[in-house]
Amino acid sequence: MKTSSGLLLGVLFTLVVVIIAVVIYFNTSPEEQPQTSNDPGPSPTLPTISDLIIAQTFSPDGNEPYTIEPYTIEPYTASDIIDLSKNVNFTLTWKNGSGFKESGVLQINVYHIVETTAQKKVLRNTSASTSNFGESSVSISGLNKDETAADETTGPYSFVGNNFFKIVAVMPTGTADVTLYDGVSTKTRATNLGGSDGKRITDDDLVATIGMATPETITFTPRLDNTEGQSFGKSISNKRYDFFYYTKQSNGEKKSVFENVRLVPNDKDGIKFKLEKSGPIISGFLKGINILQPGLDLETATLGYELTQIGKQDYINVFEFNNDSSSSPIIVHISESKESNNKKGHDKVIMLKQIIANKDYYLFGDHFDLLGSKNNEDDFFKRNIYIKEST
Repeated sequence: MKTSSGLLLGVLFTLVVVIIAVVIYFNTSPEEQPQTSNDPGPSPTLPTISDLIIAQTFSPDGNEPYTIEPYTIEPYTASDIIDLSKNVNFTLTWKNGSGFKESGVLQINVYHIVETTAQKKVLRNTSASTSNFGESSVSISGLNKDETAADETTGPYSFVGNNFFKIVAVMPTGTADVTLYDGVSTKTRATNLGGSDGKRITDDDLVATIGMATPETITFTPRLDNTEGQSFGKSISNKRYDFFYYTKQSNGEKKSVFENVRLVPNDKDGIKFKLEKSGPIISGFLKGINILQPGLDLETATLGYELTQIGKQDYINVFEFNNDSSSSPIIVHISESKESNNKKGHDKVIMLKQIIANKDYYLFGDHFDLLGSKNNEDDFFKRNIYIKEST
């Protein structure tokens, strides 16, 4: 009996081992493993805006004349100044780019920030367009008595101080909101880069609306800067890269912009660069040349520049690499693209732009242009420049 029992236990043990082995095999068999890919696929294009214009208007006061008691040292109280703030209107207009539909933007929040010794930030509007390439116009005035802002809690407040605005795209749950414009971030911006976007309003400005006969409007165009905090630093400095772009966001044709170009740093922050090319035929820094004369079409004017032409825009018609000491290299700003996490086998995806007359001119594939000039996703996406270190 002991022998039979031992034999039976041995058979059962062997059977269990075989069953376990079979289970492990079928659960780890390569044929049964899900197929994986190193290609993360296209990522949603993040929303951006362009052509932002802010108009500030002082309007005549419509109230009954203010009565000032004789010998009053401070005739206007804090309450008076808050009431007079309704005579100020800011109108913000802009054009949406691509990415609003793709990333599922829920709404646009427009904040008014007034800075004195403290900062007051008020949500004033949530109704701007969330469609790709849509146009928006948002009006922000001082609030009337018993009126509240878009946050439904803030009542009338003073506009005296430095006035800034912030535009934020509200994203779906789990995705961080995207700041489309932040005027407060410009407070310490250098004058040569546009200076501060803050618009200062004083007590005297508001009091002056009492005797004003007609509205007075001042319009200004903030520079939308998306390179803040996106420096590549030393990681790309003095290296040589081949530059490419794709004609379409999905399944686009890959095209070369230029090859074997060295990124020469031009600031300590790793944002500004000169582009230098070395080769048996073409060498030197990238420069702008004015060769388009009145009455001469671009195709005729650029004959002989086929190998060096990159593009054209309002200020400079053609770009080329040359060693001409009579002209200066152009300075470009380079930042990491946040519109695509699919490098398509390249080292990095960047955005490259010039700043001319306080406006951003991006490299859209083969030419520099303003963001507002693009009206479809594929053209807009061409500002994603793919670079790979030259071999």
